[in-house]
Amino acid sequence: MQDLTTLSSECSGFTPSGGENLLENGGFADGFTNWYKSSSAEVVTTGVYMGAKAVRLGQGSGSIAQAAEHAIAGQTYTANGMFRRPPGSPWSGIGIDFFDDDWEEIDETYIAIPESNNYIPVSISGIAPTGTEHISVWIYKNSGGSLYIDEISLVAGDVPDAYVQSTGADLLWHEPTPLNGEGITVAVVDSGIADHQDLYVPGTSTSRVLHTIDLTNNGTTSDIYGHGTHVAGIIAGNGTHSYGIHKGIAPGANLLNLRISNGQGMTYTSDLIAGLQWLFEHKDTYNIRVANLSLNSTVPESYHTSPISAAVELLWFSGITVVVSAGNNGTADGPSTLYAPANDPFVITVGATNDRNTGTTADDFVEAFSAYGQTIDGFAKPDLVAPGRNIISLTAGTNSTMAMAHPAHNIGSNYFRMSGTSMAAPVVSGVVALLLQDEPNLTPDQVKYRLKATAGTNWAGYDASKAGAGEVNAYAAIHGTTTATANTGVAVSQMLFTGDDPVAWDSVSWNSVSWN
Repeated sequence: MQDLTTLSSECSGFTPSGGENLLENGGFADGFTNWYKSSSAEVVTTGVYMGAKAVRLGQGSGSIAQAAEHAIAGQTYTANGMFRRPPGSPWSGIGIDFFDDDWEEIDETYIAIPESNNYIPVSISGIAPTGTEHISVWIYKNSGGSLYIDEISLVAGDVPDAYVQSTGADLLWHEPTPLNGEGITVAVVDSGIADHQDLYVPGTSTSRVLHTIDLTNNGTTSDIYGHGTHVAGIIAGNGTHSYGIHKGIAPGANLLNLRISNGQGMTYTSDLIAGLQWLFEHKDTYNIRVANLSLNSTVPESYHTSPISAAVELLWFSGITVVVSAGNNGTADGPSTLYAPANDPFVITVGATNDRNTGTTADDFVEAFSAYGQTIDGFAKPDLVAPGRNIISLTAGTNSTMAMAHPAHNIGSNYFRMSGTSMAAPVVSGVVALLLQDEPNLTPDQVKYRLKATAGTNWAGYDASKAGAGEVNAYAAIHGTTTATANTGVAVSQMLFTGDDPVAWDSVSWNSVSWN
């Protein structure tokens, strides 16, 4: 752990500058202007995250800090930054100190910076206690190793994560008629959803997970693996445990927990099909309008011969908008295979972008792992893209399979950091929930058309072959007016009917399903 006594004495010697709550020179373009620094802090021009410069804390223990002249008691403040702490480097952390009018420290909050070979986002929030007049942000490293620091900011208020800002969803929460997904149920077809306060109605003991069902015969509907809980938080987390910072896209939406994989993340197509059939039969009972499937089959085939494709089309034609991940089998060498259900025209297939932890899409790019290309049937996929890199969302617990396998990805005891098209799909599912709250009579084909028509293309990394129609824009979609329909003239799966009779699902030979 850090030496807080030493750190406090170092920070108190800093002369505060300016009169604004946001830090100045957070990207270190002007070196250490406006920053206090210890002797081990240096500006570097290689290994930076953005721009031309970053800061490295090396050699002995070190710190940098900056203070804001004025702060307001009762206000939430959030410090954000991008950090690279190579494995084996000593304890490092970012914190916020609150001071009274005489610059005497009243309170402090801090969080450890996880080890990582790449830059990762880290945020810490705190409410200014009574008597607060000033505030400072500090970053500290114990003796030895290195810590790389870039893009530091301090913001007032419950500013959400960058992926939420980049979609414009947070703007819709504060419109004259606010939209947060309330009344819309999103089915999460995944590894389960753990009990988490961020999925409760605020201030109550009522969960917004309306119903749970387990098709794995493991005797639990909770999430032993950790994948489904993370997906659920991206859709509908309300940030209760993070002062509203780690909210999902539609923080008022309801969820339905359909658990189809076990504690190791393994599942079978038979369980998936059974789950989709259950959704079809109970859609009206729970007002299920959206289904999120962050998974793919392992068999390359036409959507006309895939039982998964036939099953998702059954939901689509019954009024449930199906959102699926494109897959993480992309490479830098060119197009990749699109597996069911991502290969189906009657779903919204979502690829992943890197939002670089900024609230703007201007600097976004499509991740190399994000699958794209032509399906066997000649459809270009993905349909669009959404943020899917370093997404912070809910954890199923620090003892979940994924949290134990990747302890450096734990953000305290309530959140977890993951990447993949599995994270991009629920971003879009949340946007669909907002859209259907605003226009509940839209059909899935109208929803798909609207999202594609309003997707953003004005970003440096846009490439239609990899990003489809562009990056999802919740604000533009809700303020759009087109009711045109996607998939006009496209044939439905030939497996939906054989002659006059429905396909007998239990007669199909099943294959395993892989998670993205």
